[in-house]
Amino acid sequence: MSSHTKKSDLFRLAGYGLIICVALMPLADFLTIYARSIESSTFERVSLAYRTAIVIFACIVCISTAKRKKSYILKSFVLFQITIWLYPLFTQQIDISSTIESSMLLLKFYVIFLFFYGFTALLNSRLISNEQLTRITTFLIYVYSLAIVFGAVFGVALMRYYDTDRWGVKGIIISGNEASGVLLVSLAWSMLQFSRSQSRTLLPLVIAALLLSGTKSSIIGMLILFVGYYIAKGGISSIIKMCFSALLLILASGYFYLYFDAVQEAVAKSADYFEYQYYNFANKSLITLALSGRDLKLYTVYNEIINDYPVALFIGGFPVGSYSTEMDFFDLLALSGIFGVLIYTYYWLRIWKKQFIYNKFESRFRLAFVITFIALGFLGGHMFYSAVTAPLLASLAISFRENQIRNKRKTQRPLYIRRENLSPSI
Repeated sequence: MSSHTKKSDLFRLAGYGLIICVALMPLADFLTIYARSIESSTFERVSLAYRTAIVIFACIVCISTAKRKKSYILKSFVLFQITIWLYPLFTQQIDISSTIESSMLLLKFYVIFLFFYGFTALLNSRLISNEQLTRITTFLIYVYSLAIVFGAVFGVALMRYYDTDRWGVKGIIISGNEASGVLLVSLAWSMLQFSRSQSRTLLPLVIAALLLSGTKSSIIGMLILFVGYYIAKGGISSIIKMCFSALLLILASGYFYLYFDAVQEAVAKSADYFEYQYYNFANKSLITLALSGRDLKLYTVYNEIINDYPVALFIGGFPVGSYSTEMDFFDLLALSGIFGVLIYTYYWLRIWKKQFIYNKFESRFRLAFVITFIALGFLGGHMFYSAVTAPLLASLAISFRENQIRNKRKTQRPLYIRRENLSPSI
């Protein structure tokens, strides 16, 4: 057997492994939250083994189809991993646990590239079709959204993410912050499917999950993305539809609040929670309240960087695994420095690179989503380094590209004229 055949077989094996792992993501996530609820190390190991397997499969697929831009991404990742592990040597502050956590955090930032280029390689090799990838992504979004709705309707304690009385349901997603990222991507995906007339039931389900999740970033992200969606549509009719949708949302919210005691109770408890936080934790600062104390964490972390290891602002390496700002770009800045942030942002934006301009709405909507995602990632955490969000985000980026390619092919099809319709030459 030739080396080329072995390489091809390995690619196919890893490709099928990646597809299966992605399809089974909800099961692994459920095992994770269940393990933590019963404090079972066995289920934790199962979940960890799954995470490891999916990264290995994705790495094999990407390496098997190596391209120059992917090698640059890999080199930058390795370089900044080295700076993280050199930090204890330079500062004589050896904390292996914190270093490992920081190293894993940087990996979570870069895992989006594994999924994007891995899925792209599988599509190019015809190991999976775009329609199959679309069905898998839609299935995942259905499951995650249904879990949130189910947890809210039946009051499943396992699926809540606040220990206080504040309202909030995360379903089978490990944390509320990750749920926000998943739901924002799910909303953009369902809007795209709705505009293409591919799914009419997914969008209402995702909106319900967003409202029931109870996080500030979910609600704000939903509102911004809806405005972006209608602006992308353009025209007076879109403005009218946007106003009608806003009015419908207000009326629906008012109806549920007036006629459902559970909703009134949830709103009252959440209001009490925020009032307590405002006076006792946020020190009467609306900014601290809105950012859930992330501004205080930002001050603590960067005060330590400036005083003890200012070079990290340029080359990175500062360990934020054990105590992070929970603001994606500031955590990435600490891990890889300003040069690392620029490199990462450049390649992240490349996956959203405009291919063709045959669908102005999708081009505008893609821009609206990217701006919304970056803004929420700048102010919050777990948007860019969520292992659950990454495959959905990669599928969304690919969906934009694939549709643009299909539209280009349609416009380039030759026109065939029936012979019988031609007038006889004279």
